[in-house]
Amino acid sequence: MTTHPISESTDPRRTRTTIAPVAARSRLVSATSARVTAASPERLWTVLADEFDAVGDWASTVEASTAWPAEATHDTPAADRYCDVPGLGRTRERITAYDPVARMIGYEVEAHGMPGFLRSVESTWRITPLDSGDAEVRLTIDARVSGPAARLLTPMLRSQFRRTQRRVLADLDVYARSGEVSGRKARMTAGR
Repeated sequence: MTTHPISESTDPRRTRTTIAPVAARSRLVSATSARVTAASPERLWTVLADEFDAVGDWASTVEASTAWPAEATHDTPAADRYCDVPGLGRTRERITAYDPVARMIGYEVEAHGMPGFLRSVESTWRITPLDSGDAEVRLTIDARVSGPAARLLTPMLRSQFRRTQRRVLADLDVYARSGEVSGRKARMTAGR
């Protein structure tokens, strides 16, 4: 996985996004966003890793989630998960990287509803404690694309990644700090 610098902002609570295509021959599209939150690194880790299968409880980008009926992998306290994601349908998210000391968790997303040019999607979360007691949460989405439509649709894919990252980071910020869902998630669940 390639790392990408995050541009500095004068407002440390503002979500920052950097998009960088990685070598054209590999056809990897990568997007990284970060957000500073007043939630503790421990609370963020609990929400993202220990409660991995409960992402549907707080993320407005996920309608519902449940544990994948299998044993946990990578010495994780949570198993893989199913998620119902608007536009993709049911996904299976399988943990591929887990480091509680570095507070990093990564997973690949499998979905029958993925467009044909999208071969694989992986997400990685990293939590960095800050001297202020706040934490920076960083989300990277890497997608492998192929086929003739891939190059034409890459800008749309990048835009979708940015939008998804901003939403889920904002949702996480609210939930980890307050235990309440964001207004967006509340409106989404009220409509069911």
